[in-house]
Amino acid sequence: MTLQVDRVLQILRDPDCPRVLTTGELGQWFAMANIVLSEATFKRWLARMRSAGLIKPVRRGLYLNALAQPPVQPDEAASHICRGAIVSLQKVLGDIGALNNFTSWVTCVVALPPEKRQGAQPTYGFARASTGKVETQAGVFTFQALPFDLIHRAGSLDDCLEPLSYQRATPEKAFLDWLYLGTTPRSHMTLPPYDIDLKPLNRSRLQHLASGMGLSKPLEQWIAGKTAFDRAPGTRRNAPGA
Repeated sequence: MTLQVDRVLQILRDPDCPRVLTTGELGQWFAMANIVLSEATFKRWLARMRSAGLIKPVRRGLYLNALAQPPVQPDEAASHICRGAIVSLQKVLGDIGALNNFTSWVTCVVALPPEKRQGAQPTYGFARASTGKVETQAGVFTFQALPFDLIHRAGSLDDCLEPLSYQRATPEKAFLDWLYLGTTPRSHMTLPPYDIDLKPLNRSRLQHLASGMGLSKPLEQWIAGKTAFDRAPGTRRNAPGA
């Protein structure tokens, strides 16, 4: 069967077509549309779709569906790069305007498996240092390890994750993930800066999640530090004419 451009457009615009897809998944969608291609022809069509901007490469064999609606974001590829990844930390807070310095990096957290052990002692109560940075054609992704319980037992699903097609932390959870990583010696991250704007965050949800994550005291201490920072004469927002 001769593959027509309009058939490709129809496939990629299908609401059920994955927003992030692998080469194999794209081949499966072609097959479901009764499009049978040789491997060489399929590869040529992949190249044509890339050059036409119909699919955007993330890394080898992984693409963003550029015809998906609403428009697909690189963030959505995080769990395809690192299984179980949740977009969190600076990316989430930056996207809601809570940070002075916006980051284009897709910052994520991943859960340490609960059964992970080091010698005879269970280590799931502690996060290790960063699991790494991955540079892709869609941008830079970073992954930080968190204890299993801090991700999967921190609170209700509604409090922890946004209602999206991919895993993305709520702003409150993103902040507390950062707070934890800033307090544990097993991470290289520093505490969230005091110039973060907390107004977009739901304080009730923040306190509830902090309790579930065992971070009530660190949160209290951080807020006290921020309050002192905000009241300091040298703070820009308190300076004359600010």
